[in-house]
Amino acid sequence: MKKNIFYLLFLLPALMFQSCLKNQEDTFDDLATHRLTEYNEKAKSTLMSSEYGWVFEIFPKNTQEYGGYVFTCKFDEQTATIMSEPLPGTGTPKGTDVCYYKLSYEDGPTLIFDTYSPIMHYFAEGSSKGYQAYGGDTEYVIDSIGNDIIKVHGARSKNKCYLYRLTVPAEEYLASLNTFQTDFWDPEKQSYSCMKGTINGEQFNAEFLTSRQMEFTVGENDLETEAYTYTPNSLRLYKALTVGGVKIREFAYDMTSHNYTAIDEQGNRYPLEGSFPQWVINYDSWAGNYELMIRSKAVDGDISTLNVSLEPVPDRSVYLMKGVNPNYDLELEYNKAENSLTLHPQLVGEPLANGNVILLAGWSSKGFVHYGLYTTKVNSGMKLYWSESEQMYKWTDNGAWGSYKVEGWCIYVFKGTSRVGYISLTDAEQAAYAINGNTRIYGMVGLKRK
Repeated sequence: MKKNIFYLLFLLPALMFQSCLKNQEDTFDDLATHRLTEYNEKAKSTLMSSEYGWVFEIFPKNTQEYGGYVFTCKFDEQTATIMSEPLPGTGTPKGTDVCYYKLSYEDGPTLIFDTYSPIMHYFAEGSSKGYQAYGGDTEYVIDSIGNDIIKVHGARSKNKCYLYRLTVPAEEYLASLNTFQTDFWDPEKQSYSCMKGTINGEQFNAEFLTSRQMEFTVGENDLETEAYTYTPNSLRLYKALTVGGVKIREFAYDMTSHNYTAIDEQGNRYPLEGSFPQWVINYDSWAGNYELMIRSKAVDGDISTLNVSLEPVPDRSVYLMKGVNPNYDLELEYNKAENSLTLHPQLVGEPLANGNVILLAGWSSKGFVHYGLYTTKVNSGMKLYWSESEQMYKWTDNGAWGSYKVEGWCIYVFKGTSRVGYISLTDAEQAAYAINGNTRIYGMVGLKRK
């Protein structure tokens, strides 16, 4: 009996200590839950307080390789009305969408768009092209709540994103943004995608790329890259840059003066000079009228001359060669590093009435007797180089077809991935795709400016 009493006396302090700890943990849990509930209530109240809703700048994937895209969200008690700028890829969602949302605190204060929205879930939904699609998010952990700015980060991507209070209707904001973006890359507007200058005595050089990435150098540092998105009058970075001791995340652009203004986190403004990058100057120099010289009868046959023109596209990624055929243009890919144009195998024109398609395929005379070989490899083709002695551009194989060289082109009919054969010159629908009245170009001779 004494032994049992002694044992109980020995355990009593430990039991009392355990009980105190348990009560303390319960108290802490209750306090933490209460604080999270209050925090989410504040977040919801702030989200709902905006008359026009919020601009939500979203950067999908943890590498930000797609750049940033702008959404708008207007919140009520249960739902969010969603709109966005045009999104990448096919099936771009348009118009307005409504989805339910909630504020959770299971893993910290989190804004969750918890019913499917083809707009808001665009970057996050898996597809046949990849389980994680663009690597986007549908859940955003709330980092801070301000009256006009709410900072969050993606639960999956960990990318930081911001919601900015709208001061105009969402439709008006997005329309202004789309106009600015279109004008910025319109060749006729002659916008300057490069800028340079000093900020607080430190040299800064940068170029905005069409992939929503900005390349920049600060002082003597190496070239770096940062993702960006658009506003109605500026380009805003994913992450602030430190230049001259201040943090810069936004660059306003003046369409009239073609100059930039860097804006730091305190709203101070620093003028920067806009300019064309050298590759743009090089690209633009290709535009104009030419004579295209080809052999369309035989490998060593007479040279035929076609009057063609090279016309630029807004993003300066390709040139359209017009005049080869009245029913379609050919795309020539532009290579910045080499300042060259390359003609690749490609679909041309519209599908035929029976659903078959017309494809321009690379051709080599080295192969089966009389027929040669053809290729549809998208990276194969012929590129242009300048011949000083002949004062014209000449065509040469680009080296992407292994041991074979592209010498000319065949115009084939394809059903799905299966080749049906050459276009038929006796079939009016198919004959409309012929080049110089033929189904084949045996040789590309040159391109001479007129």
